Amino acid sequence: MLFKSPEFRASAHIGEKFKTPYQYVISVVRAAGVRVNNVRPLLAALNRMGMPLYGCQSPDGYKNTEDVWLNPDALAQRISFASGIGLGRSPLAAVIDDTIDNDPYAGAKSRNSDSTKAPGQGATADGPPLDVNALLATVGDQISTQTREKIGASGPSSLSAAQVLGSPDFMRR
Repeated sequence: MLFKSPEFRASAHIGEKFKTPYQYVISVVRAAGVRVNNVRPLLAALNRMGMPLYGCQSPDGYKNTEDVWLNPDALAQRISFASGIGLGRSPLAAVIDDTIDNDPYAGAKSRNSDSTKAPGQGATADGPPLDVNALLATVGDQISTQTREKIGASGPSSLSAAQVLGSPDFMRR
């Protein structure tokens, strides 16, 4: 049986599989411990990464191979997403106000948002940057010693958490 084979849980295979955009977005949010009141930024990120939720055109589903998801544009989208989360510039915690133009897809309104924003723009619920030490403790040995040293060598920075979330180690499972 597949699950009982020694190869199934062999440590040599851990970290070999490249995450799909869905797996990456979910793992970033989980590792960051960000409260999600507004899923629209997640859906937008999945769209930009080429894997819209329930948007696969073929009946066989999205491909699950590295060659489909590892390309320069996809990496740029992942880094951008990781930077937004790592810097605390994500509207995930914004309170949804579906009364804007009676359009449920119009945008999010933060409790302390600027009321001069046009409907549909949405508001950001910026917070402080993620604590890189807490993030590293959360992801544990998923991030290699070499990656930890590289991030530490760049000195303390508000981008340190984004570097962890955008690292090659974090993009694999």
